Amino acid sequence: MKTKTLATLAAVCLLSTSSAAHFGEVLVYVLDHNASKVYAVLVSADPFYQESNQSPWADHPGGLAFTLDGEMLLANYATDVVYLFDADGGPPETVLSAADGVTGVRGPSAIAIGTAGEIFLCDSDGGRLLRYDADYTNMTVMADAADGLVDPIAVAVLANGDLLVSDRAVNTIFHVEPITGVTTVFESFGAATPLDVVVRNNTDLYVLTDAGDLFRYPNAVAGSGALLGNYGFGEGSISFSHDFATLYHVNAGDGNFRYIDPDTGADQVVFSFPFTPTAVDCVGSRYAHGTYWEFGDPLGGTGGVPPRIDGIGEPRINQNSTVEVHDLVGGAPTVLAFATAMIDVPFLGGELHLDLSAPSIVFPAMVASGAPGAAGDGEVSLGFPIPDSPSIVGGPYWWQAAAADPGAPLGVSISDCLLMYVGL
Repeated sequence: MKTKTLATLAAVCLLSTSSAAHFGEVLVYVLDHNASKVYAVLVSADPFYQESNQSPWADHPGGLAFTLDGEMLLANYATDVVYLFDADGGPPETVLSAADGVTGVRGPSAIAIGTAGEIFLCDSDGGRLLRYDADYTNMTVMADAADGLVDPIAVAVLANGDLLVSDRAVNTIFHVEPITGVTTVFESFGAATPLDVVVRNNTDLYVLTDAGDLFRYPNAVAGSGALLGNYGFGEGSISFSHDFATLYHVNAGDGNFRYIDPDTGADQVVFSFPFTPTAVDCVGSRYAHGTYWEFGDPLGGTGGVPPRIDGIGEPRINQNSTVEVHDLVGGAPTVLAFATAMIDVPFLGGELHLDLSAPSIVFPAMVASGAPGAAGDGEVSLGFPIPDSPSIVGGPYWWQAAAADPGAPLGVSISDCLLMYVGL
C-alpha cells in the first residue's frame, strides 16, 4: 500500500534544521583483495560493517577513489577494468579498460584524483603511472621503467599538483612533476616497503610501511620523515577523514580498524573485522551517495513472520525517497517513526532503536495492505522528499515501525531498524 502524507513535510523541516551536528565521517570503504569483496563501514559509537553492493564487480579489487563530483571509482585487478559506481549498487559504468591501456591497477591507494578531476592510476602490472583526463580520455604515461618504476601501488597528489608514487618492488617513493615528467627519488626505505602515501590538507605527508611504521613528513619535505608510531605488521592502508583531523588505518595482520591522531600518533582500535583482510584499502567517504542500512532483530507476530523495513531509492539531497515496511499481518494498523539519534532498549518484547527523546517524528498510523489477519501479507510505505540542504549530508537518521498484531507476544510486532545515510 503506497502512502504519502503531508506529515512528511514535518520530517523535511526536521532534517533541514536538526542535522548540522551530525555532519561527521560515518562511511568508510574497505577492500579485501583476496576475498574479492568491498565492505562499507559505518563509523559511529558502535561501528559495524556490511558488504557493499559493489562487490559483484570487485573481483580482486585493486583500489578505489572518489571523483570530484562524488562518484566512486573501483578498479578490478582481475579484468583490468576501472568502474564508475553511481547510486546504491546498480550496474556500474566501465570507464577504463585494457583498450584504454590499463594492464593491472592494484594497491592501497592505486587511484588518485587531481585538482582538476584528472585520474592517476598505478598500473602495477605495467610498471607505469598513468594519467587520464577527467572524462577518462587522453592517456599519458607520467612515469615508467625508464624512471625506475617497477610495481607502483600508491599515488598521492601534493598541494602544488606534483605526485608521489610508492613502488613496492624497489621500496622507494618517487616524486613526479606532471608538467615536465621529471621523476626523482623522494625517499628510499631499504628493506621496508612503503605501502601507502596520503597528504593532509596542511600539506603534511604520511607514509605507511609494511612493518606498520607510520612516518610524518612536515610539508612533504624529502628527508624530514619522523616516526609517528607503529600500528601492526602486514598489509595496511591509511586514509584521512573528511575534516583531516583523523587518520583511518586498517591492517591485514590484525584485522583492526583504527583511529590515529595525525599530530600525536595516539591511536584507538574502534572495530575489529571478524575476518583477516588482505590487501585492504580504506577510503574516507566524500558522502558521495546516500544509502539505507538494516540492522537489529525484528519481533514477529502472526505466523511468526517478522516485519522488515527497507529503504527504496537512494536518499540524496533534493531527491525523493521511500521507506517501506513489508511482511506485516494483513490489514494491521502500522506506525512508522523517525529519529535523529539511536538507542537500544527493550520495547514490548522486542527492541526499540529510536531515541524518541531526540528530535523525532511518529507518523500517523497507516493500514497495511493485504488480506486482514493474513500472516506476512501486509505492506505500508511512506514517500518523502529530501531537502536540498548540504548541511544534512553525511548525517545518519533512523526509522522503525510497529504494527498491531494479535500474534505478537504483547500484541505489537516490531520491525528491524533502518539507518538512512543521506548523500549528495
